Amino acid sequence: MPIRNIAICILKNNKNQILFQIVEDVEKLFLRCPGGGIEFGETALEAIQREIKEELHTDLIDAQQIGIIESFFEFNGQSLHEIVFIFMGKIKDDSLFEKAHFELIESNGQIYKAIWKSLKECQEEGWSIVPKDVFRYL
Repeated sequence: MPIRNIAICILKNNKNQILFQIVEDVEKLFLRCPGGGIEFGETALEAIQREIKEELHTDLIDAQQIGIIESFFEFNGQSLHEIVFIFMGKIKDDSLFEKAHFELIESNGQIYKAIWKSLKECQEEGWSIVPKDVFRYL
C-alpha cells in the first residue's frame, strides 16, 4: 500500500470546541479533524481548501499550516501510512458553530457525522483522536 498524503484542519468554535468527524473502524469509533487526500498537482493548502468546501459547503479562511506528522496505523484490518499536513483555520459560514452535530459529505458521497467537542469532553467521554500525534496541535 502506498504512502497517502492528506491535509486536515483544526477548526474551533467560540466555545473552544474542535470540529471532528466521527470515523468508524470495524472495532471502534474515532474522532478526526476534517480533511482528506491531496490530489496529484495540488498543494496541501489547495487540498484542505477543497476538502473543507466539499465537506462543509463553506470556504476555509485564514488557513495556516502548523505542522506535519507521519502516521502508521491499522484501519479496517489494513496497515496504513500517511503523511499528514496539519492546518489551523476558520470557516466563512459561522452558522455551523451553532450546530452541535451535522453531516460531512465526501466527494464520493460517503456521509460522516461531525461534532463539536472540547478536549476535556473528548477525554471524559473516552474518545480516541486520530492521528494520535495530532493531539499536541489541538
